[in-house]
Amino acid sequence: MNNEQLKRFYTDKTTVRLTAFFVFITTGIAVATHNYWLAWLLSFDFALRAFTYFPSPLGLAVKSVRSAIPWNQQPVFAAPKKFAAGIGFVMALTLSALLFFSATIAAYSIGSILLTCALLESAFSICVGCYVYDIVVAPLANKRNTSNYSSPR
Repeated sequence: MNNEQLKRFYTDKTTVRLTAFFVFITTGIAVATHNYWLAWLLSFDFALRAFTYFPSPLGLAVKSVRSAIPWNQQPVFAAPKKFAAGIGFVMALTLSALLFFSATIAAYSIGSILLTCALLESAFSICVGCYVYDIVVAPLANKRNTSNYSSPR
């Protein structure tokens, strides 16, 4: 597997954890200050990470931290992380809308879920979205791959 394929199918564990820490800080500030623009920017960042291969603003910030402090590369499979970023996109967009319409209790609920998921990833390397990926998406992908397979007789 060449370097380009590694970049496309794998990501670095420390980079993911630092990005989750930045998400935790950004979400905390957005919820505490009722700043829907910050939540909208967070959803934009999640969208870039989930649906494209372009670098996200938080990803660029993490890259600058990573260049200042050398950590060992620990590759992890990127598909569950991209799926988790898609869930984060929906949650951050919902948070932004709830803050915009001043639905405070609902915004606190969604914000606390997003904060909890980001804290679990950054502090303990527990990716909740990855578990959802393993339970929901991976079995469907395996079923699709095996249904096209015909065994030789």
